[in-house]
Order: sequence, then structure tokens, then C-alpha cells
Amino acid sequence: MNNFFSDIYSRPPDITVFAPARVNLIGEHTDYNGGMVLPTALDIGITVHLATKESDDITVYSSKFEASYLGSLHDQAKDHWADYAIGAMVYANKTGLISGGADILIETNMPDGAGLSSSAAL
Repeated sequence: MNNFFSDIYSRPPDITVFAPARVNLIGEHTDYNGGMVLPTALDIGITVHLATKESDDITVYSSKFEASYLGSLHDQAKDHWADYAIGAMVYANKTGLISGGADILIETNMPDGAGLSSSAAL
């Protein structure tokens, strides 16, 4: 159990997952044009702690920004750091992986602006 999650949301997370950062050793920006790439995973990345809830509300807290965001499954992107988490939740609901909203804690040890695919990791 993540104590920081419990401190924020007064309950434990249902799931905790880690996604590594990645770097392309060769082929940056060629993969979507059909070119060859050689990505590799790093030992740094993003950890997401999530507890589901029946409502469509989504609360996202980021330790990186030391801020929270309250949204909904029906929100449009707002050019906000939480858009990636909201979008992932919308997709997870559409595909049947989850039903409803969630309380989310995002923790990362990835440096800002290093080109390590932080949004892809999330």
C-alpha cells in the first residue's frame, strides 16, 4: 500500500503500476513514418496508484507538480498536465478495462524535458 496515496485519498489504492521511461537509441521520430527504431527501457519512470470509484469523477494528484486536478470522464482536453491521465481513463472505460472514475496518484523520477517519453509511459 502506498501511504502517500492513503494520506491524500483516505483509502488504499486498488492497483499500483510502473511504466519505465524509454529512449530511442536510433530512429527518433521515424517509427510513425515506417522507419526503424531501437528504443530501450530505463530504470526510471512513472508509478501510478489508482483506486476506482463508481462516479465519473477523476481526481489526479501529481507529486511532480504537488497539485491535484478534479475532472470527469466527460471532460475535453484542456491543455493541462492531467489531460494524459484523464484520456487514459476515458480509453480504459471505452475498452471495458475499468468502469467509472478513479482517484489517481502519479509519481515520477523522470527529469523534465529530457525527451524520455513521459506521456507515453503514462
